[in-house]
Amino acid sequence: AKAILYHQWRTAVFGGETFVYRDVYRYFYPYKLFAHDSFQRLTIPLWNPGIYCGAPFLAALQSQVLYPPSVLCYILPMPHGFTLFILLHVVACGFFAYLLCREWGYSFYGALFSAVAFAFSGYLVSALDMVSTLCSVTWLPLLLLLAEKAIKRGNPVPLSAGAGAALAMQFLAGEPSVLFMTVFVLCLYFLIAVLRDSNLLKRAAIILAGSFAIAAALTAFQWMPFAELVRHSSRGAGTAYSDAARWSMPPAYYLTLLFPF
Repeated sequence: AKAILYHQWRTAVFGGETFVYRDVYRYFYPYKLFAHDSFQRLTIPLWNPGIYCGAPFLAALQSQVLYPPSVLCYILPMPHGFTLFILLHVVACGFFAYLLCREWGYSFYGALFSAVAFAFSGYLVSALDMVSTLCSVTWLPLLLLLAEKAIKRGNPVPLSAGAGAALAMQFLAGEPSVLFMTVFVLCLYFLIAVLRDSNLLKRAAIILAGSFAIAAALTAFQWMPFAELVRHSSRGAGTAYSDAARWSMPPAYYLTLLFPF
């Protein structure tokens, strides 16, 4: 697996090829190619006729049709646009992590090391074949940075607007599970801040409420059709616990956070 990943990076960055590992070639790349071809024909890809007897495309969140960075895949030739799309998010991961570490008081070299460690961590490298996960996680350090700035100083309103826009980008990136975890982390962050200083309660409430409201307003064009699609899916009809928990991590595996093997 390490040899495959190394070959992918080398050929994608220097060899004019693109990423193809696992879910990329059989899921995410075909989605991007279908959207690319649709926009080249000046049509909005609402429906995908190539899956079963046809399926909603724009409403399916992981298609990332209206995720702003996807424009690279629409205006550039495939697969070059797709390669640049992936590399842009890897660089953004490191850049946002660097800014966050500088806000936390790290030195230049400490922040730089942390940024590289985050952008090329095992989790994010493994997420290259889950493009929606990679794109969604990219916005996590930026959201933490805005939360840090908003709780510490200045008018919280503009920073709440920025956090709302970043949350909107994370949702449009197509991985709801990452969004749920991010919201949990943000709520936990503000809870800890309020427990340390009760005077921050009003500020924290404004930041959270404002961010969520702005994110919901900015993404209404996507979450409304997505919610309708979910209602007509097997999950919307009710899912048995055994099916819902099929890919969840067994509690004993949390030990691997400390002991990988």
